[in-house]
Amino acid sequence: MDLSINVGYFGPHITNDHKLIKELDDLGISCVWTAEAYGYDAVTPLAYFAALTKNMEIGSGIMQIPGRTPAMTAMTAVTLDKMSNGRFRLGLGVSGPQVVEGWHGVPYGKPLAKTREYVALVKEIFKRDGKIEHSGEYYTLPYLESDSTGLGKPLKIIEENIRTAIIMNWYLSVIIESLNPPLRI
Repeated sequence: MDLSINVGYFGPHITNDHKLIKELDDLGISCVWTAEAYGYDAVTPLAYFAALTKNMEIGSGIMQIPGRTPAMTAMTAVTLDKMSNGRFRLGLGVSGPQVVEGWHGVPYGKPLAKTREYVALVKEIFKRDGKIEHSGEYYTLPYLESDSTGLGKPLKIIEENIRTAIIMNWYLSVIIESLNPPLRI
């Protein structure tokens, strides 16, 4: 059986004592997970943990979908995976309407539909099959609306050795969805 530890929202819940983090690694904890809401981000502590440990996997539980574009999430995941020698686990979620609309200033909309489109786009970026072009309900790549410069072009992530495992937090997404009227799904 593998044991993981969730340090939650990094700041108030765990010390940045490097001895503790190294001890968790030495004890054989399989993964340390961080989260984010509207204070500390999930990514910065994971980079710190990656630098301090050798064996323990690092995971986002969760990185907020409304806080990053799919391309930025893919870039961040690839970077953390590279920095940790293949120990990164990506967990994504939509958060709640208070954070989405109140902190990120974007519509809560249809969180399950947005999650599906977001994950499909992140996976497409990870595949590296070619330059990314996408036209969906929430995301369009490249951006070609009337207010665009017209200079956007389809791109492909430059990293060639992408190994990151995507772990979707569907359980939380389903719980969030069950709290909303069906028309919002």
